[in-house]
Amino acid sequence: MTEKHTGNDVGGELEARLRCIRAVFFDVDGVLTDGRIYLGRDEEIKAYSGRDGLAVVMAREAGIEVFLVTGRSSDSVTRRASELGVTAFQDVQDKLACVTSICQERGFRLAEVAFVGDDLPDLSVMREVGISCAVADGAAEVREAAHYTTSCRGGDGVAREVIEKILRSQGKWQESVRRFLS
Repeated sequence: MTEKHTGNDVGGELEARLRCIRAVFFDVDGVLTDGRIYLGRDEEIKAYSGRDGLAVVMAREAGIEVFLVTGRSSDSVTRRASELGVTAFQDVQDKLACVTSICQERGFRLAEVAFVGDDLPDLSVMREVGISCAVADGAAEVREAAHYTTSCRGGDGVAREVIEKILRSQGKWQESVRRFLS
């Protein structure tokens, strides 16, 4: 049986899985945002955490690839992905097929992938990757399927929490922090 972990709880099996991660995939609505969608006259507006953005940059600098995978399409997601220097896959109906295809193109095994989700469309991929993470306020089925459930709710630093756990497990966190000390 797979160990279940939340918040600061990181045990042996999870720690070993975290050390193998080479790529992290994030759902957007409900993970990088609080899930609310504001519809303006001509655009969709979403709020993103600045701490998440910094963590994504730190992950990339530490050699961890980051991707956004969402079932919706939004100029906001395109812009945020561009700001962070990551690729966003939008209008994705089959997230497992999308993640599997990217892994094949990039030379990753699914066991080297973390996926962070919040709702039912995320379940298929969460069941196949090395580390599946759910947000604290995610659907019950998603939290049950996850190896790890964050202490924070969607849009409130989820990427920061997950990336920090990965980098700490890989011994890369202090090196990532060091650049801010000089």
